[in-house]
Amino acid sequence: MQEKMKKADFMLSFLFWLLVGLIIFIPTSIWASQFLKTSDKTFDSYHNLIELISTVKDGETFSMSFYLDKKSVITGFSKDSTRFENHEYIYDRKNPDEVVAVFDKPSACLSQKACICICEEASLDQKTKPYSLTCNKKSDCTPFNDIDILSEKVVRTYGNGKPQNSWKGGFLHLRDVPAVANGLVQNQIGSRTFYVQRYNGVVDVCLSWPCITEDIKKQIDANEIIKTFNLFVDRYKQCKENAQCGNFDLNIQPLYYIYYRSSKDANSGFYLVKGNYPKSFNEMEIVKDKDGKEIFFPALLFKDESTEFPTGNIFEGYQAELIAKDSKVILKITTNFRQAE
Repeated sequence: MQEKMKKADFMLSFLFWLLVGLIIFIPTSIWASQFLKTSDKTFDSYHNLIELISTVKDGETFSMSFYLDKKSVITGFSKDSTRFENHEYIYDRKNPDEVVAVFDKPSACLSQKACICICEEASLDQKTKPYSLTCNKKSDCTPFNDIDILSEKVVRTYGNGKPQNSWKGGFLHLRDVPAVANGLVQNQIGSRTFYVQRYNGVVDVCLSWPCITEDIKKQIDANEIIKTFNLFVDRYKQCKENAQCGNFDLNIQPLYYIYYRSSKDANSGFYLVKGNYPKSFNEMEIVKDKDGKEIFFPALLFKDESTEFPTGNIFEGYQAELIAKDSKVILKITTNFRQAE
């Protein structure tokens, strides 16, 4: 009888501790599963963002809900950038512009391609400036062939309208990482709304619409035509220095022109100018880059072996030919606008 009671007591004790174990284990398992789901939510958001960026067309703006784990960042890198930079402006010092934080472009991002990366367990080393952001856990990157990421943008201003923080090299959004990493007010919220806007092949991801303002659009247009100008300059240099000349197409955007200023005038060479239609050189607007520097290349150009090009618009057509003869570079137009149309 006593033996049966002992067995009963043992079974009751076993059931009691089993119940206690289940009470502890089940909530812990639920918490752990929720934690893992949280991590999955971040990467699900990342893949949804990649899909949205891949489908947005020029002139379109879309919005989406995006989730970030604590100590996570989502960042985009422009084609030509090697890192993201957060610039801070303090105007009571000689040079108000200071790079306060950087995030190097990961090796997973192919060179000369725009790229977007997600990073978990990000940390910011604040021992010396510029502070450096690193990824300590899981990360993933996606390069793009057909778009670029907006390379420069003012993201915060003082009350007088002067820049307080600007981004160069791309964008960076974060959660539970020191706000100095991107210059925005610290965002502890897991879910936020992202706007994705595309203009002329350039995409930006931002927290408030519009991502790409009218001023930024003008700079994007200028950057594209500057690339065309640089293409012509490169062909000129190859012809002059290495005798690698020949035919080429130069489709210049409307309202932009490449002017040549002859050696009779000061600062002879090629200028990128803008106007409703070609006028005299002094009546045209010289295009400037984002730093306010005029787009200009010193050069000497000829119409034939004995005649220098006069000051004015040098392209009256899409196709042209460069010829090197007796150390002179000669430009001949081979197709004019009427023939091209």
